[in-house]
Amino acid sequence: MSAQPSQTGPRAAAPPPDRRPHLRVLPIPATDPAPLSPEELAMALSAPARSRPSYRQEALSVSFDQEGDALFRPQPTPASRLPEPSLWAEQALRLLLEVMDGLRPARQLSRWVDHGIAERVARRGIVARRRGGRYPQPGRVCSVHLSTPRDDACEVAALVVHAGRYRAVALRMTGMDGRWVLTALEVG
Repeated sequence: MSAQPSQTGPRAAAPPPDRRPHLRVLPIPATDPAPLSPEELAMALSAPARSRPSYRQEALSVSFDQEGDALFRPQPTPASRLPEPSLWAEQALRLLLEVMDGLRPARQLSRWVDHGIAERVARRGIVARRRGGRYPQPGRVCSVHLSTPRDDACEVAALVVHAGRYRAVALRMTGMDGRWVLTALEVG
């Protein structure tokens, strides 16, 4: 059997013509308003300004006052809504000593320490890591003494043992956004 039609039999019917729709090209519709006649134009221009509608751009107003920015600044928090300052200061000092020894990365302190202090402590940690000297004992806090000059601030004087030496440390903690933040640090 062959796929070719046989020549002997009646002729096979031709396939139906392609009935797919053809693409029709239509002109672009005119959407512009009809032009004004010279009389209508003269009347529109001579009408008083208050009767003509004025153009008003719909946009948000921009205010350059400082009131809106105050909501996004750090908010002071009173000490009554913060953790116990002496325990928090002792733990923060221990973490600072670990960063200064190069045992802990400084980015772990970024939430609780001011940016400038974090950079200074991070530099000391980098230098300690480059030296490679490890002390048998990590730094420890010997004593912590507090004073509260304001409701949202606490000043700490501490004695620590760091790198085999006794050192005096003074720091200031400020209540910001529901947590204590170290805003000043001096290591003697």
